[in-house]
Amino acid sequence: PLLRQICDDILIDEAHHIKFQNERMHILFQRKGFYNRAFSLLMYSLLFFGTVHAVWFGYKRAEGRWGCFSTFVRRMYYKFLSEVKFLHKEVGGVGSGNWWRRELKKAREWARVKWTAGPPPSFAFMDYEEMEAAQQEFLKTVFVHLPPGPDLTPLDDALWGVDSRSFTFVPSSQPYVECFAAYRVDSKRGVHFTSLQSLAAILNSYIVRLGSLTGMNDPKEFVFAAEDHDESLFRLASTKDRTYALSMCEHQVLASERSLDLRRLYGNEGKGVAIEFSVNMSLPLDDFLFGRIHYGKLDYTDFLTRADGFAAKYGRVFNKRDVLNLSAYLHKSSAYASENEIRLVRLDGDDPKTDRRRFPVERYLCDFNRRGELTNYFSLPLQSKSHHEPKLRIERIQFGFAHDQAFMDRTRDYVETRILTAQRERGLELALPVIELSPLTNIYK
Repeated sequence: PLLRQICDDILIDEAHHIKFQNERMHILFQRKGFYNRAFSLLMYSLLFFGTVHAVWFGYKRAEGRWGCFSTFVRRMYYKFLSEVKFLHKEVGGVGSGNWWRRELKKAREWARVKWTAGPPPSFAFMDYEEMEAAQQEFLKTVFVHLPPGPDLTPLDDALWGVDSRSFTFVPSSQPYVECFAAYRVDSKRGVHFTSLQSLAAILNSYIVRLGSLTGMNDPKEFVFAAEDHDESLFRLASTKDRTYALSMCEHQVLASERSLDLRRLYGNEGKGVAIEFSVNMSLPLDDFLFGRIHYGKLDYTDFLTRADGFAAKYGRVFNKRDVLNLSAYLHKSSAYASENEIRLVRLDGDDPKTDRRRFPVERYLCDFNRRGELTNYFSLPLQSKSHHEPKLRIERIQFGFAHDQAFMDRTRDYVETRILTAQRERGLELALPVIELSPLTNIYK
């Protein structure tokens, strides 16, 4: 069963990768002339069917459920025609007539008749037009019932995968957050309470550490919501360990007495600082989300019932984990409701030793947290120039109520010098944050 779960996860992930690569090929194909397209199709055919034969002879025992070699090749022939049809979508010239439609229809009808094992009788192949129609049906009849109640407008960047046994609907992380008022952070600013030592570490390195969910003060992080719909405890623990977050509160808390408890808990009894960050998530970032925490559990029964009925209509299984896990990153027990937390999350990444596609191994750190426990961190540069991560900027530094004006005046020069030096060294826009004292009065002298 564990091996089957791992294989299912791989297939689900690959559905997104294949869709992404298809879209890139479509863009490149549109730029080609008539003869370049014809030559490209020839090369695509040789490469594809050469790979098909290599896969069959290397893994035919594992693929035995597909029947004989002839059945396998016919199915691959259908897939190839489907992809070629997509390449010619909204493009004139070769393939724009009815020939591809006739061939595709023949292949689909043949596959329906010759299918020997696996999917139920209601199973139907789907081309890209059918997938898009199914996605819209899912959004309007199923997804609208996902608690706490979405607005479909920001879901233009949704990812949609269909394979021989499952539906996979995974919207890009931030558009998913933006379509729920309960998760959305309208101000795009957050305040992080911390110690003076942590402030100095941030200014000296000009990076912010996102801590692993495993090292958070809530032992039920992520698991609190995900355990209800994810049967694999191993997968839950692995996802939690490879997910990193920066905990904050909305910036209005600085002018409120509600910050008193937060300063005492996380701001070193008022001797620390509150750092206000602006969080720019304007680029589509699949690896990050910025949202508000929802406290308490939600009832997903109606949504899951509708999702299963929708999948059964097409003879497939709905992968609920792909949708609900995004919500699980933003759910905590109501025991922590007084914190009114918002957070920036680096989503379930690859193993730090192998995740070098976007983030080098040096971005993953290890240190002791406030409880003296060894935990992992992900380092995020301030005012990053990368297109793969959000842009964080320090907008305000507010010293705790235990400090006086003289202390702040002595410290201001150090803070401003470190920030300007870091910005010059990195070729960033020069900008200083507001530096001030907390409006709270120290009643704990």
